[in-house]
Amino acid sequence: MLHPERKEYMQRLVYKSDVTCIQQLRMNRATFVKLCRMVEIDGKLKASRYLQIDEQVAIFLYILAHHVKNRVAKFQFHRSGETISKHFNNVVNVVIRLEKNLFKKPEPISETSTDERWKWFKGCLGAIYGTHISVHVPKADKPRYINRKGEITTNVLAACTPDMQFIYVLPAWEGYAADGRILRNARKWNEIGVLEKIKGSGMR
Repeated sequence: MLHPERKEYMQRLVYKSDVTCIQQLRMNRATFVKLCRMVEIDGKLKASRYLQIDEQVAIFLYILAHHVKNRVAKFQFHRSGETISKHFNNVVNVVIRLEKNLFKKPEPISETSTDERWKWFKGCLGAIYGTHISVHVPKADKPRYINRKGEITTNVLAACTPDMQFIYVLPAWEGYAADGRILRNARKWNEIGVLEKIKGSGMR
């Protein structure tokens, strides 16, 4: 059973308004509820005796949204550090398993498209973009993660469909890595993946 203080906090954090939910968890209430159902039904995430699915997901999203340490989430959610760590990792593992559900299968821009933004890109699957995300790394690794602005970041490449659905993400590159190098790496590994699929199908 959820402690009254925790129940009240979850109510304010998630369910009271879309504005607060978006500010704190980076998604509206309807999307949050949909994600909770997905990780429970499709991802087989289990509620514990003292921690329901929605609070586990909220902890996960809060840490990602605000890039906070375990002790900060521990204070916010009135939980032990061990509980925060355990359930954060549980949700991470479920999200990884749900890759096919969360990433949209790309469809090329139609030859008959009349969309003013995309009709010039017939056959295009979407758009790619690189972004830097702040990270905490061991002291010895910090020089490799310093970007051109002097911040400690990881350089992430992502591809989206025209309606902003993710179809590809390449994370974990050091902040100093150039965008062109990351793009070449993505193309290299995708070409290898295609070749492996061809070999596996028996095609020559």
